Amino acid sequence: MRLAPTLVALALVATACPSNSDPDASADTTARAAETTLLSDGAATTEDTDPPQTTDDEPDEGLDVIGEPGADTVGDPLFPQAGNGGYDVLHYRLELDTTGPELVGFATIEALATQDLSSLNLDLVGMTVDEARIDGQVVPTEREGRELTLLAVAPIVESSIITIEVDYHGEPQPVPDPAFPTILGWIEEPWGSYVAAEPLGAATWFPGNDHPLDKATFEIIVTVESGEIAAGPGLLVDQQDGPDGTTFTWLMDDPMATYLASVVVGDFTITTSEVQSEGRETPIVLRDVLPTSQSDQILRVIEGRHEAMIAEFEKLFGPYPYDSYGVVGVPESLGYALENQTLSLFGADSLASDSLFIEQIQAHELAHQWFGNHVSPATWDDIWLNEGFASWADLYWIGVVTGQDQFQRTAGTFDSNSLGPLTDLQPSEMFNTNVYIRGALTLEALRRTEGDDAFFELMRAWTTTYGGSSASTDDFLALVGEWMSADAVSLARSWIEDEQMPRLPGA
Repeated sequence: MRLAPTLVALALVATACPSNSDPDASADTTARAAETTLLSDGAATTEDTDPPQTTDDEPDEGLDVIGEPGADTVGDPLFPQAGNGGYDVLHYRLELDTTGPELVGFATIEALATQDLSSLNLDLVGMTVDEARIDGQVVPTEREGRELTLLAVAPIVESSIITIEVDYHGEPQPVPDPAFPTILGWIEEPWGSYVAAEPLGAATWFPGNDHPLDKATFEIIVTVESGEIAAGPGLLVDQQDGPDGTTFTWLMDDPMATYLASVVVGDFTITTSEVQSEGRETPIVLRDVLPTSQSDQILRVIEGRHEAMIAEFEKLFGPYPYDSYGVVGVPESLGYALENQTLSLFGADSLASDSLFIEQIQAHELAHQWFGNHVSPATWDDIWLNEGFASWADLYWIGVVTGQDQFQRTAGTFDSNSLGPLTDLQPSEMFNTNVYIRGALTLEALRRTEGDDAFFELMRAWTTTYGGSSASTDDFLALVGEWMSADAVSLARSWIEDEQMPRLPGA
């Protein structure tokens, strides 16, 4: 889920409910920030980019460095400079210190080499690199734009597991959102800091392979000033008070895309409970991270909501995929919500609003834990697999609450000519209304033509087959062919590709 214009579009299809959004806002979300430029390769940037940098160190002569440089991209059609090749990250350990005037970081990255490498690239925006090491050996580095290149001083052979370490510091520099006039990354505010990274902001606060094709487990260790808390994805596994502050350790031991990693720092209260799940041996830990001054008020509004949603969605999509879930409410009027893995980001003011519209958005972000987080997009052009699936789920949930057919209502609200195809997007179009609404109606068209049994078998097969990894639109069509009738693939392809949206059966 993203910014206010899309939320307004979703509000139009919900049962009448209050919203702080402008009801006359355009559903077309192609507005750009004035300071944002779009490179010819599709990568968003600002006018000020990092100048090329290099260390003065050179590899020792005589070392047998073999292989080829790892690619500086995964070849994403929307963002050609996103991600890197030549290795697969297995685990990130991020140690962050927020107690000083700058963010101080120490990243340890365990990775599997997928080729013989003479160098490899990480994505990192801004920040000063103090030193980099591969398997304990200091290596020269080069910087240009988002690219941090590490030059090998010893052989890195295919199939070997390497340890990359990067010491860095600086003031994080959020990057322009490619689709909205806002910023992405590690965001500092007078009250503390938070992360909103989809799609390109993770590189503002840690070096990594910043593309959802390369998912990994995470350990995030954050030292904050005494009296503050730091929350992150997964489970809190350690908390230690020290002379310089308090250190929190959060463990995400299921694969996570870099854009879904998050941290929030400030005066928050963490409330914890458990919910039993028929599909799991251990209960799900529910923990909400809320501003201390608003915690009681918000908890009264959302009490029992996540438990009920999880129970319903598990019937439809299969077991909830993670050990924990909850929301973080930051003391900002964000105008959007974001599905950070296991800890969805909201503005605290929206969480305090007991409206059906906000409940719909909460259902949307929870559904993303299956669709987008557990099954991630193979490219950013496949973003409808995130947003369309989560929008189907939020419309279904509101239908359960109200007893009304929200899909019928949705199909009658939007002119089919206004909802274009779901793929072949531009970066500025990736969160347009068609991605959400036409994406949801694509799934509903399959449900109405193939029946509930086949449809929910497909949804569960999607999470079972691709959970923990990434999948494409072609993967989805192939699975439709496997689980549904021969005509279903043609139907789905028409909904995905035709210039004019087809008519919803029965509408």
